[in-house]
Parts: sequence; structure tokens; C-alpha cells
Amino acid sequence: GQEGQEGQEGQEGQEGQDHTGSNFGKYYDDYKENRHPSPIDHDELDEILEDALKKEKDEKKDASPLERSKERIRGEIGNHSIGDFNRFRLELTRLLPEIDKMRNFFAGLLDERVTTVRRLNNPSDQGAVLNSAGLAQTFVDIKTGIKNPPQAFLEYSSSDKEREAEGHFDCFLAVDCSGSMDGDRSEEARKAAVVFLEGLSVFEREIRERERSGAVRVDWDVRSSVLVFGDTAETVKPLSSNLTEKQRLDTFTRISSGMGGTSDYLALEKIASEIEVEINSSPDKKNRRRIIMVLTDGESSDPSRLTTAIDRLTRLDCSIVGIGIQTNEIGIYPQGRSINDVKDLTSTLSGIIEREISR
Repeated sequence: GQEGQEGQEGQEGQEGQDHTGSNFGKYYDDYKENRHPSPIDHDELDEILEDALKKEKDEKKDASPLERSKERIRGEIGNHSIGDFNRFRLELTRLLPEIDKMRNFFAGLLDERVTTVRRLNNPSDQGAVLNSAGLAQTFVDIKTGIKNPPQAFLEYSSSDKEREAEGHFDCFLAVDCSGSMDGDRSEEARKAAVVFLEGLSVFEREIRERERSGAVRVDWDVRSSVLVFGDTAETVKPLSSNLTEKQRLDTFTRISSGMGGTSDYLALEKIASEIEVEINSSPDKKNRRRIIMVLTDGESSDPSRLTTAIDRLTRLDCSIVGIGIQTNEIGIYPQGRSINDVKDLTSTLSGIIEREISR
């Protein structure tokens, strides 16, 4: 009875398994043959990767110089178009005379504070004067047949020596993009920002070049920042000594009218907060000279709040200059200038920096 029952259950189980196999086997076969890819072995994978890299290399090799140049530019300008880049470069070309003025001005500043020192300290086989300290050794060298030329003379060497100890500058430009800054004013403001950034970038490069050529540390550096304001305030070029193509285009394309009111105080509050954070985290930065220029065409939307922001920056030992663009309405800024076009900005910026250096 029991054995027969177990045999029957076993038989039924076997029949069940056979039945399951017969029902689903064709699906397993289809999955195995057609839908389940076999693993790729290492050699095959290496071949695939090698072919892909070769194809990429061949495509780059086949590209024209113009295409390669455009590809490089795209990698530098971020989300900006080649059209933006070309428009900026055209504007930059037109502004080169003003940028050259800035370059000459900054080179003159460095010349005033770095002097070339000439010293008789290079032994030579011929030179300006006899090296009395080396005459005996020269005589011995000649007598004993030393092959190296006798160093009987001294020649001049030159090096740069710093006259004044330091010049660490942070220059902020806050640009009014309110609704009233339309037409020519907005155009001149955009040009002014380009000259501001390029001029200070030239100054920083000139400092580094003096260090390289003179083998002396010129203890100067220049950082720049650009903000725009209307109903809100925004940093378009963060404070640094670097100037990338993307930052150039960010500034060039961002400065336009139509941002609402003249909330210049928002830009100044933003700058003040940034300075305070840096001083708290890096006390050695406290003594940097900070110049803040506000390029605007009229009265602040909130003179009381602007006064508070100016007082806050003054306590941080900043110099604040209001620059009226095509207007004499400078408002309540401690220092005021008026410019009609970008050419006036060149002399204005030069004068402000020269005064700060000698302060």
C-alpha cells in the first residue's frame, strides 16, 4: 500500500517534471540561443576598445585645422556659442588701443618700483674688469695646462630688485543693468567691463613676467571680479587672478539693460559678505587693497540701504568709487567720477589704481 503510493507519487513527480520541461523548454532554448548574449572575453574586449580609439583618432586626424580650432574653442567657452565668441573677439579687437594704454600704464608702475641692479660677479675669460681675486688661480691654470679658459675677468650680471614691498589688489566692478541703462549706456558699460578685465589681466601677467625674467619675487598680485545688478545682484566673474574664455564671455553677454531697478546696494552687500568671509577664514588677506567701482547711470533705488553698505565696506578699508556713465549724477558715493565712453574709463581706472598703490 505505502510503497505503491510512494511509487505512484514518484511517477507523478517525474511526469510533472517532464511535463514542465515539455511546456517551457522551447522558451529556455530561445532565450539561450537568441536573447542571452555570451560574455565577451578579454581579448575580444581589447580589440573592440582598440578599434574605437583608432576610429576616434582617425576622425580627429581627418578634421580640418578650422574644425580642430572650433573644437578647442568649444571646450573653453562652456555653454556659449561660437557666434558669441566671434562677437566678443571682434569687440576685443576694437578695444585693443585702450587695453594697450592699460598695459603701458601698468608697465610704468612696475618700472617705478622695480630697478635693475648691475653687479660685477660673473667670472669670464674676457669682460669689463680684471678679477684681481682670481689672477693667481688663472696664472696657475695656465702654467699647469688646464683646458678650461682662464677666468681672469669679471662681467656684469643684471637682476631686478624690488623697491617697494607689496601690492596686493582686489578690484571689483559692479555694473548697472537696470532698465535705464539701455542703448549707448549699456554698450559702453559692456566695453568698460572688457577693458577692466583685460587691463587687470595684463597687469597680473606683467607681474609674473617680471618674476620670470628677473629671477626675483615681485610681491604683487591682482585679482578681479565683475558683478551686475538690477532688481537683483549677480556675480558673473568670481574674484581671482585668472581670466578664462568662459569668464570673458559670461561678462560680455551678461551686461545688458532690462534687469529692473537700480539696486546697487545688493551688489555692495554681496561684495562685503565675500570679503568678510575671506578675512575670517584667511586673516593674512586682511591687508589686501580693495577697490570697488560701481558703474551706474543714476540714483540708487534705496539710498539709505546703499549708505549702510558703503559704511560696511569702508570699515573693511575698501575704496568705493561711483562712476557715472553719461551722467553727472554720482549719488552718495564717497568718490565720484563721470565718463562718457570707454576711453574715459581707461584714465579713470589708471588714476584710481595709481592712487591706491601710493596710499
